[in-house]
Amino acid sequence: MSILDKASLIQIPSGYKNGKLYSVKPTPTYGSELVTNGDFNTDSDWNKGANWTISGGTANRTANATSNISQVISGISGKKIQVVFTVSNYGGSGGIGASANGNDYTQNVGNGTFTEQITPTSDNLYIRASYAFVGSIDNVSVKEITNIGDFDFSRASSGTRVNSEGLVETASVVSTTELVTNGDFASSSNWNGVNANGVTISNGTLNYSETPNGTNITQSSVVEIGKKYKVTFTISNYVKGGILVVFGAGGTTQEVSSNGTFNLYGVASLNTTLYLQARGASGTTLSIDNVSVKEVFENDVPRLDYSDGSCASLLLEGQSTNLITYSEDFSDSSWTNSLITVTANATTSPDGTLNADKLLNGVGSSHIGKSLTVTNGVDYTLTTFVKKVENDVFQQQIFNSGYTEKVYLYFTFSTETITITDTVTGTSYISSAFKDMGNGWYKITLTIEAFDTTLRIRNRIGSENTGADNASLYIWGAMLEQSSYATSYIKTTSASATRTADVCNNAGTSATFNSTEGVLFAEIAALANDLTNRGLALSDGTSSNACRIYYSNSSNNIRFFFNVGGNAQVIKSVNLTDITDYNKIAFSYKQDDFKIYINGVKVEEDTSGIVPSANTFSKLSFDRGYGGENFYGKCKQLIVFNEALSDSELTTLTTL
Repeated sequence: MSILDKASLIQIPSGYKNGKLYSVKPTPTYGSELVTNGDFNTDSDWNKGANWTISGGTANRTANATSNISQVISGISGKKIQVVFTVSNYGGSGGIGASANGNDYTQNVGNGTFTEQITPTSDNLYIRASYAFVGSIDNVSVKEITNIGDFDFSRASSGTRVNSEGLVETASVVSTTELVTNGDFASSSNWNGVNANGVTISNGTLNYSETPNGTNITQSSVVEIGKKYKVTFTISNYVKGGILVVFGAGGTTQEVSSNGTFNLYGVASLNTTLYLQARGASGTTLSIDNVSVKEVFENDVPRLDYSDGSCASLLLEGQSTNLITYSEDFSDSSWTNSLITVTANATTSPDGTLNADKLLNGVGSSHIGKSLTVTNGVDYTLTTFVKKVENDVFQQQIFNSGYTEKVYLYFTFSTETITITDTVTGTSYISSAFKDMGNGWYKITLTIEAFDTTLRIRNRIGSENTGADNASLYIWGAMLEQSSYATSYIKTTSASATRTADVCNNAGTSATFNSTEGVLFAEIAALANDLTNRGLALSDGTSSNACRIYYSNSSNNIRFFFNVGGNAQVIKSVNLTDITDYNKIAFSYKQDDFKIYINGVKVEEDTSGIVPSANTFSKLSFDRGYGGENFYGKCKQLIVFNEALSDSELTTLTTL
């Protein structure tokens, strides 16, 4: 039998959706039915919002008005529940879904049976309909999920990752809910503006024939203002002109002027209408088919990162802010420019799009940079992505406000080496690094201790202080963050931007874990040796009962802690060569039998100590088990076993 057959929960970064990180085990189980009168046999038990009625064995939404139908169910607050309901008599617009708080919800569109998992914030079950929804619901079922291994995940902002192709991208999830009706043009319904200006629907396509520039074909109540969407469509029979997709009158995507299938993204503004706008001074002639619009989620999306190769790791980071504005637009006037010619969008950047700029030196002291207000004596990290054109050296200079002290960084492309010149009195230069991002791009990072309240940053091409005359370089993605190490890239435009902290916790229930014996295993790497406590834990949600593995506030140190009833049974400390390297770590627990293995070696054991009673451990979290000291690092594997493994099994499990 494989060792993994003995596992009760396995999290190998592989799958996720908005707000959830999937585990491989266990199979969810469910409690008893909690809802009353879910088949609407009587007009009772439900609180009906605007335009809701109950009759004929269904709950019916009869007219427009965003509202809920709800029921008080004692004890569901804070619990994971599964909600199932059936929609019939769908009116063609809007959507409906279960809501944890009566406001936020997923819009399920069309007739059918829908299944959702939510965690209510009160003892109220809400089923919320959008403004345009008209239809009926039936067969409502609510059950507590009593055994689930998926992690709850949250981050109240977008965040970038390196994907499997080596590109820097914003982690996102595209909804499975289709928001467009009749996107295959099987009929002439739902679309406004047809049969005028040379626009017709026939043979399953929307056809433009000499259609004047600016003509709009629209569908109302498709998008919501401020949300991001993906639109997919196919153009055929292309002759001339083009199509511009507009979300809500003000949120545009790019114009398309050729045959093919296209995937475009945009943020809706001004109203809720989808526009297909004809473009071209001499008119538009083409056909459109298979129009699809789905919401794109970027907040609360876990990041499976491939920075370290072909195997994904879960990336968890604390909050950070990019202080450099217009991080991808070096032609903006906010950049101080001396004798540099900037060619915008000159080549493909590390995010795979044509948005990297080319810098060309003039004759003389050429540079481009920023002056930024900082806190003196605090650590800052500067990140820049650069690509060689013909000159072999990229140079960065950081001065104080009076240009009397400086730190110079020189990166030589041909030898892949960094050299530093530091003339600052006292501590300044801390560390520097580079990373090959592929396609000739390098990520250059420099960490310093600020030596003034103003730092003047200059980018130069060439090894001498003034730079090389007529030399050129590609540049993209400038970032300065108040941090002792570089984090994932944060894009900015006219203002600084903040990526909020990742929070990943609450996997499992008491049915998932064995409290009396087991193994907590992780393959992890710290983001930095920054002398802070960052860990993961199997616990009951309190400090009283917990099995913890955590990087400590000592250099390159990892600690192990097992607590029962508020009393420490095991406290062990192990020094590693480098906690930023991946290490395979196993903490095995059983009555009077505790073992710690790292990379195939037993490094500690304790033959005395008790374990909790059955059904005590109820959650697995990337923190200390009861909130705080969140794990900020990278995780390739996280596994819980419901039996203590043998020495040979622990050796095999943790062998690199």
